[in-house]
Amino acid sequence: MKKFFEELKTLPTVEDRMEEIKARKLPVIIFGAGVGAERMTSLLNNYGVEILGYAVDEKYFRPNKTYLERPILNFEDSVAKYPDHIFIFALGTKNGKYESAQKKRISEFTNDKRILKYMIPLRVESISRDYIFANLDRFEETYSILEDELSKKTMRAYLKTHVTGKAENVKDVLVGNEYFNDLTRDALDGGGRQVRGLRCIHRRHGRRIYKIREW
Repeated sequence: MKKFFEELKTLPTVEDRMEEIKARKLPVIIFGAGVGAERMTSLLNNYGVEILGYAVDEKYFRPNKTYLERPILNFEDSVAKYPDHIFIFALGTKNGKYESAQKKRISEFTNDKRILKYMIPLRVESISRDYIFANLDRFEETYSILEDELSKKTMRAYLKTHVTGKAENVKDVLVGNEYFNDLTRDALDGGGRQVRGLRCIHRRHGRRIYKIREW
């Protein structure tokens, strides 16, 4: 785990990622037109990034509809029409978990080579690199009580995603009721802010934690 934390020190942060998007000076199309898209719009607005509209899959598309005063676009049509635009997928969960159809769409978006794309988690502000290193002993203790390798991989992916703003890091651990939701933030934050963090559970019950994605 020490090697992983050393790597975190050198990785670009989510702030770097936003500045990179802004520096490209290309209009942005957000994939989706729901609560996640609204929150991503607010995040991008904070960095002065221009948003052209919101793209949805064909089965959800209705002509002449708008969202947040911008047009809702057919995703396939917009890919063909705007090849020099940036597409952003706002990664979040539904009812605290990813459903199979959503996992499939995330995978398809990640592997789509036709577009310049970014996947950004919706709660990038909740765990920053500064916060991790200010509470490093707590994160190391949390990691040490995880029993199985997939749980450890999940924690590494979660932290790397929040530091870098690269949601692609989580695509290999989207299984079961994984911890990429509000509960994860409480459980994997090193126990620094919530009494129900994994450290507290471990100390209370004296047992190691297995399969955190299903806890």
